[in-house]
Amino acid sequence: MHFVDDGFDKFQDRNHAETYLEFVNSLSTDLTYTLEHPRADGSLPFLDVLLHRDLSTSVYRKPTHTDKYTHYTTAAPQNTKDALIRSLTRRAYSICPPQHLPNELSHIKQVLLDNGYPLGLPRIHLIMQRTKVSINRKKSSKPASNHADACVPSTPQSPSPYKPSPNVIKSSFNI
Repeated sequence: MHFVDDGFDKFQDRNHAETYLEFVNSLSTDLTYTLEHPRADGSLPFLDVLLHRDLSTSVYRKPTHTDKYTHYTTAAPQNTKDALIRSLTRRAYSICPPQHLPNELSHIKQVLLDNGYPLGLPRIHLIMQRTKVSINRKKSSKPASNHADACVPSTPQSPSPYKPSPNVIKSSFNI
């Protein structure tokens, strides 16, 4: 069973968004959805992505995020330390377009330094480079897709999602 705890949608204005929120929250008393509006600069955090006004994306970290990871000098296995480098690098290349990528890669290098990783080691640069190549290879081999996935709420008591007809939603919310 899968539950949706984050969703994303664009509305004509705040009033439409609030009306839709009331509608979704009326479907079940077991779930309560909230609404987040864009920040003053027009950006909107969603999961670990920051969506910018120009619709470009970058990595988002909550204000409470500390950038503390397994320190390089701990007794953790080397493959655990390598996985951290791959994971942070993969997230950067997966989320950031070219205009945000240099800042994110600089941030990753600083985080690694702060966690005791010796950036002079060829191993670290090799892991980052191999991850980049792997991500680029996957991106170039993916066929284009024109479909969109949609998520609708469900509850433990009613595992099958509520499926209003598209016409009901469109007419109710002037979409």
